[in-house]
Amino acid sequence: MSRAHEHARALLQKAAEDAWTLEHLAEEPDAPLAVLGFHAQQAVEKGLKAVISAQSMSYPRTHNLSMLAELLHDHGHIPPDPDALAALTAFGVGMRYPADIPENWPEGLDLAQCRTLVSSVLEWADAQLPSHDSDQSS
Repeated sequence: MSRAHEHARALLQKAAEDAWTLEHLAEEPDAPLAVLGFHAQQAVEKGLKAVISAQSMSYPRTHNLSMLAELLHDHGHIPPDPDALAALTAFGVGMRYPADIPENWPEGLDLAQCRTLVSSVLEWADAQLPSHDSDQSS
């Protein structure tokens, strides 16, 4: 397995951990919206970066999901619902520290839509990566 593919698989595994956290916390009625959004954003970010890495491309040091989706699009890889990704970007950094909360902070998060988006992006990302079997034969 190439180093780029190993890195991509590691990123996808970390994305799955964020998705797991999102799924389990989403069942808690008092789960903070910012925490749910953060894990959704992180799962998608790592999924997108996994695909970029698998293509032996460098990804920028950013939490901007639109920027990552555009980079992928420019190289012929279009993630599911790229327009919806932009709404999650604010959760990547914006709500982590109170001083950084933007004035136009999103009031809500459609949790069902968010969970579906995370799931579809991670399934798409996994399909973009070479299978473990093909990696081992290289």
